[in-house]
Amino acid sequence: PDLSTILDTDMSCFNDDGTSPLTNRPEKKTRLAAESTHSMEHIPYPEENDVMCGRGRNNNDHVGNVRFRQFMNEHKLHYISATKSEKSNMAFELVAMWRKQQPPGRFLKQDNSFGGSGLWHDIGDKKARDKVCQFLRKRTLYELKT
Repeated sequence: PDLSTILDTDMSCFNDDGTSPLTNRPEKKTRLAAESTHSMEHIPYPEENDVMCGRGRNNNDHVGNVRFRQFMNEHKLHYISATKSEKSNMAFELVAMWRKQQPPGRFLKQDNSFGGSGLWHDIGDKKARDKVCQFLRKRTLYELKT
């Protein structure tokens, strides 16, 4: 099936040939994020479209994480039924769609190392894709019953 059918979404955020805007980009920053006025490093606090990576209730309850889970749940069934190569492509496309929001969606990790700044930084597209895949692989209790 066509990717736009799988994602059931507007494809206007993709290149004219249907490829991801992330293709051939450096791992740490996307063009979308790099062109925005929102920093990818030394971030004092996450914003409404930011996904806070890591464990803990604070991260889970953050508005960006709640919205991200809702966004991912909209695409979960399509992901589960896709082939392995389609799943990888879908994950990159979903990261691109999340980053395209206004303000841009970022995937942030906090520097909590000993002597660390406590500031946040974006984890990059590859790790963000891994997070998307991890989330979409998880089966909910409802899915296990059906």
